[in-house]
Amino acid sequence: MPIKTDREISDADVQSHHLLLIGRPDSNSLVKRLQSALPIGFGSRSFVIDHHTYAHPGSAVIVAAENPSTKRYSLVVFAGLSAESTLDTATSLHGRSGSSAEVLVLPNKERAKPLVLPVRELVKELEQPTQLTSQKNGQSTGGR
Repeated sequence: MPIKTDREISDADVQSHHLLLIGRPDSNSLVKRLQSALPIGFGSRSFVIDHHTYAHPGSAVIVAAENPSTKRYSLVVFAGLSAESTLDTATSLHGRSGSSAEVLVLPNKERAKPLVLPVRELVKELEQPTQLTSQKNGQSTGGR
Protein backbone atom coordinates (compact mmCIF):
# COMPACT_ATOMS: atom_id res chain seq x y z
CA MET A 1 0.00 0.00 0.00
CA PRO A 2 1.33 3.43 -0.78
CA ILE A 3 1.99 5.92 1.99
CA LYS A 4 -0.90 8.35 2.41
CA THR A 5 -1.77 11.11 4.82
CA ASP A 6 -4.84 10.77 6.99
CA ARG A 7 -6.59 13.24 4.66
CA GLU A 8 -5.79 11.23 1.52
CA ILE A 9 -6.90 7.77 2.66
CA SER A 10 -10.30 6.62 1.44
CA ASP A 11 -12.91 4.40 3.07
CA ALA A 12 -12.02 1.76 0.48
CA ASP A 13 -8.38 1.89 1.64
CA VAL A 14 -9.44 1.45 5.27
CA GLN A 15 -11.61 -1.54 4.39
CA SER A 16 -9.09 -3.32 2.17
CA HIS A 17 -5.68 -2.92 3.83
CA HIS A 18 -3.78 -3.34 7.06
CA LEU A 19 -3.19 0.13 8.49
CA LEU A 20 -0.06 1.60 10.05
CA LEU A 21 -1.09 4.92 11.57
CA ILE A 22 1.24 7.54 12.99
CA GLY A 23 0.13 10.05 15.60
CA ARG A 24 -2.46 10.59 18.32
CA PRO A 25 -6.15 11.37 17.72
CA ASP A 26 -5.45 15.10 18.00
CA SER A 27 -2.90 14.95 15.16
CA ASN A 28 -4.27 12.17 12.92
CA SER A 29 -7.94 12.21 11.92
CA LEU A 30 -7.93 8.49 11.07
CA VAL A 31 -6.63 7.59 14.53
CA LYS A 32 -9.38 9.79 15.96
CA ARG A 33 -11.99 8.01 13.83
CA LEU A 34 -10.77 4.50 14.79
CA GLN A 35 -9.73 5.12 18.42
CA SER A 36 -12.74 3.29 19.87
CA ALA A 37 -11.28 0.05 18.44
CA LEU A 38 -8.05 0.51 20.41
CA PRO A 39 -7.52 -1.12 23.83
CA ILE A 40 -6.13 2.17 25.19
CA GLY A 41 -7.48 5.66 25.67
CA PHE A 42 -6.03 8.99 24.65
CA GLY A 43 -6.31 12.23 26.57
CA SER A 44 -4.96 15.65 25.84
CA ARG A 45 -1.22 14.95 25.61
CA SER A 46 -1.58 11.65 27.47
CA PHE A 47 -2.63 8.05 27.02
CA VAL A 48 -4.22 5.61 29.46
CA ILE A 49 -3.61 1.87 29.55
CA ASP A 50 -5.27 -0.35 32.14
CA HIS A 51 -5.88 2.57 34.54
CA HIS A 52 -2.28 3.86 34.20
CA THR A 53 -1.82 7.33 32.73
CA TYR A 54 1.32 8.29 30.81
CA ALA A 55 1.76 12.04 30.30
CA HIS A 56 5.49 12.70 29.92
CA PRO A 57 6.31 14.15 26.47
CA GLY A 58 9.03 11.49 26.11
CA SER A 59 6.53 8.62 26.44
CA ALA A 60 4.99 6.77 23.50
CA VAL A 61 2.90 3.72 22.68
CA ILE A 62 2.57 1.23 19.86
CA VAL A 63 -0.82 -0.44 19.88
CA ALA A 64 -2.34 -3.10 17.62
CA ALA A 65 -6.02 -3.92 17.14
CA GLU A 66 -8.49 -5.34 14.68
CA ASN A 67 -9.53 -2.96 11.95
CA PRO A 68 -13.14 -2.17 12.94
CA SER A 69 -14.11 -1.75 9.28
CA THR A 70 -13.18 -5.35 8.52
CA LYS A 71 -11.88 -8.00 10.90
CA ARG A 72 -9.72 -9.41 8.10
CA TYR A 73 -7.24 -6.55 8.54
CA SER A 74 -5.47 -5.00 11.49
CA LEU A 75 -4.39 -1.55 12.47
CA VAL A 76 -1.29 -0.47 14.35
CA VAL A 77 -0.89 3.00 15.85
CA PHE A 78 2.50 4.56 16.60
CA ALA A 79 1.83 7.50 18.92
CA GLY A 80 4.17 9.57 21.02
CA LEU A 81 3.34 12.45 23.29
CA SER A 82 5.73 14.66 21.33
CA ALA A 83 7.06 14.70 17.78
CA GLU A 84 10.37 13.26 19.01
CA SER A 85 8.81 10.40 20.96
CA THR A 86 6.55 9.56 18.00
CA LEU A 87 9.62 9.36 15.75
CA ASP A 88 11.39 7.17 18.30
CA THR A 89 8.60 4.55 18.24
CA ALA A 90 9.89 3.12 14.96
CA THR A 91 13.47 2.79 16.21
CA SER A 92 12.27 1.12 19.41
CA LEU A 93 11.29 -1.92 17.33
CA HIS A 94 14.72 -2.30 15.72
CA GLY A 95 16.49 -5.41 16.98
CA ARG A 96 13.58 -6.29 19.24
CA SER A 97 12.86 -9.97 19.57
CA GLY A 98 10.87 -12.09 21.93
CA SER A 99 7.21 -12.23 22.69
CA SER A 100 4.66 -10.22 20.80
CA ALA A 101 2.17 -7.95 22.51
CA GLU A 102 -0.96 -6.03 21.71
CA VAL A 103 0.49 -2.89 23.31
CA LEU A 104 4.08 -1.76 23.67
CA VAL A 105 4.38 1.08 26.18
CA LEU A 106 7.50 3.20 25.81
CA PRO A 107 7.69 5.21 29.05
CA ASN A 108 10.12 8.13 29.06
CA LYS A 109 13.67 6.90 29.70
CA GLU A 110 12.43 3.49 30.89
CA ARG A 111 12.45 -0.02 29.46
CA ALA A 112 9.67 -0.85 27.01
CA LYS A 113 6.69 -2.67 28.55
CA PRO A 114 4.90 -5.20 26.34
CA LEU A 115 1.29 -5.75 27.43
CA VAL A 116 -1.52 -8.06 26.43
CA LEU A 117 -4.84 -6.64 27.58
CA PRO A 118 -8.12 -8.47 28.14
CA VAL A 119 -10.97 -7.95 25.72
CA ARG A 120 -13.20 -5.11 26.97
CA GLU A 121 -16.29 -7.32 26.91
CA LEU A 122 -14.64 -9.69 29.40
CA VAL A 123 -13.77 -7.00 31.95
CA LYS A 124 -16.20 -6.11 34.72
CA GLU A 125 -15.57 -3.17 36.98
CA LEU A 126 -16.27 -4.06 40.61
CA GLU A 127 -18.20 -1.88 43.00
CA GLN A 128 -16.19 0.35 45.31
CA PRO A 129 -15.50 -1.25 48.74
CA THR A 130 -17.43 1.52 50.55
CA GLN A 131 -20.59 0.67 48.60
CA LEU A 132 -20.23 -3.02 49.42
CA THR A 133 -19.66 -2.28 53.14
CA SER A 134 -22.76 -0.06 53.29
CA GLN A 135 -24.88 -2.75 51.67
CA LYS A 136 -23.63 -5.43 54.11
CA ASN A 137 -24.47 -3.21 57.08
CA GLY A 138 -28.07 -2.85 55.83
CA GLN A 139 -27.69 0.72 54.69
CA SER A 140 -29.36 1.61 51.45
CA THR A 141 -27.23 3.02 48.65
CA GLY A 142 -30.10 3.63 46.28
CA GLY A 143 -33.59 5.03 46.19
CA ARG A 144 -35.78 2.46 47.94
